Amino acid sequence: MLKIVNMCVSNPSGDKFLFLKRNKSPFRGYFGMLGGKIKEGEEPSDAACRELIEESGIISNGKFLGKCYEKIISKDNIIAELEIYFFYFIIDENIKFNSGGEGEIKWISIEDFNSNKLIPSDPLMIDAFFNKELKEVRSIIEEINEEYFQKEFDESIIEKVRKYVREICDGLEHGDEWYNNHFSSVVKYSRALGEKNSSDIEIGEIAAWLHDIGSILHGREDHHITGAKISETKLREFNYPEEKIQKVKHCILAHRGSKDIKRESIEAEILADADSMSHFDELGGLFKYEFIIGGINFKQREAQRRVREKLERFYNKLSDSAKKIIQPKFEAAMLLLGENGMENKNKNKKIGVGVGVMLLKKNKILLGKRHIDNNISNSVLGIEGCWTMPGGKLEYGESFEECARREVQEECGIKINKLKILSINNDKNEKAHFATIGFLTDDFEGEVEVMEPDKITEWKWFSIDDLPSLMFFPSAKMIENYKKNKIYLEDGK
Repeated sequence: MLKIVNMCVSNPSGDKFLFLKRNKSPFRGYFGMLGGKIKEGEEPSDAACRELIEESGIISNGKFLGKCYEKIISKDNIIAELEIYFFYFIIDENIKFNSGGEGEIKWISIEDFNSNKLIPSDPLMIDAFFNKELKEVRSIIEEINEEYFQKEFDESIIEKVRKYVREICDGLEHGDEWYNNHFSSVVKYSRALGEKNSSDIEIGEIAAWLHDIGSILHGREDHHITGAKISETKLREFNYPEEKIQKVKHCILAHRGSKDIKRESIEAEILADADSMSHFDELGGLFKYEFIIGGINFKQREAQRRVREKLERFYNKLSDSAKKIIQPKFEAAMLLLGENGMENKNKNKKIGVGVGVMLLKKNKILLGKRHIDNNISNSVLGIEGCWTMPGGKLEYGESFEECARREVQEECGIKINKLKILSINNDKNEKAHFATIGFLTDDFEGEVEVMEPDKITEWKWFSIDDLPSLMFFPSAKMIENYKKNKIYLEDGK
């Protein structure tokens, strides 16, 4: 798709516009707004100012009003596909300008539009972006024997969806925050990633506008499901093709990393990335969220730590192309939140001692499933939603055995009688570094209970030869120790 700029140049009263007579195809012999191609790496605003100077000699700055996606067809074949960035300039009617280099330039009043041979979509764009204040439209022009006829002109489906989201946000107490700080940011990054990855931009942008619609209407719990249903209904009202509706719906269902729903399209991967990237534009909102949860006694340093860890978690989940885009903001955030840049990113990582306990019963071991939201389960090493043995961090003054007994009692209500040492492992990831003392026991009493549902949502006995795929890696290493009858495994070997 060819990216171009259109410079809509009017006099101060807005009743006359500057048009240039085209001397090349398409639209040879037609008057159209000044404009031209956007060069590689050039910002649209810079291209608009450059083209204005090149075509008329006028130096001025314009205001971006919207975009038009335009197709030119001939005998049902697409001969041109354009992404038009529409900029508005106000120029004194008496200003001198160059005319003749690119073609004749003249002022044409609104009442004379019909009596001049104008590119069919140009007056429609002027009306759409000025009078109706639309942000995005689509246009189809048909060429027949070098004559051009407007076949379709309407709001784009993306613009319809954007207006729908805007209207919902306008009715909410914090709607502006949602619209400006989150939805718009996700759309921005979705578009940037879509262009880099040759994805379906339309599917990606629609999904970006709608991905959290369930959250703002019905709450965060299962908002990927409620949002997918709302979006499906609304897109059908817009007569959007059913095949594309299902693609958008899949993106919304799969955008929550905590739900472990397989992403089956590049657009779904992009939405998940864009959603995480948007948080780097929302530092104030992240702090606000932490303080609301913590209440008036919440400490600033603790909020800072939690926001930093959240941003690190978002960054580590990103694709390589997304990391490349967001890296400058990530590094700036780490500096702001207490890190000393990427070179010293390990300076404030947590280092500690933990214990894990393998409860063995008839060749089965007890595993608990961590809460899918690490903000709730608050695991220092992370990996939310995984299966883990009971265990935890060593407290000051405790022996290893005392820690093991206390953690098992607190987490699953089991009283341990005898313990024996199983392993000593060196466990670390991008978040923390722990020395983990592993214990083994088959001498215990009591019934297993979910004692801390905010951390471990369920306990279950698994055959040691048939374990779940998503395991907490220190627990997985302990099992390897047990199977290989080794106290220590260097780098898991």
